[in-house]
Amino acid sequence: MAIFDPWTGFLLTGDTVYPGRLYGFDLPALTASLERLVDFADARPVTHVMG
Repeated sequence: MAIFDPWTGFLLTGDTVYPGRLYGFDLPALTASLERLVDFADARPVTHVMG
């Protein structure tokens, strides 16, 4: 789940975007989630991405 705050531009990504090792067992699903977040951020004024 990701949450976008349109007033601050913060995109809260939970553990999808995380500064460390991720243990994902379904690589296609993880890649699809990241691509959706990139598309989402491209369409909105995201100022910060926070894991």
